Amino acid sequence: MWAPWAAAPAFTCFRFMAAFEGAVPGASEVECGNYRDMDLPAAKAEAAAMLPVLEALTADRLHY
Repeated sequence: MWAPWAAAPAFTCFRFMAAFEGAVPGASEVECGNYRDMDLPAAKAEAAAMLPVLEALTADRLHY
């Protein structure tokens, strides 16, 4: 069963990621072994690209 209200937190998170500015949390050698792979502009672009997909979800589109 599709509950649109349940997707609201995901929308909020993706909007936050798409608009994020500043230092990437955990993007230092001490905090993350993959710290060199942090790419904020690419992550923002991916989040922005996913927003229309998430916002267009309906119960019919979730039936496999």
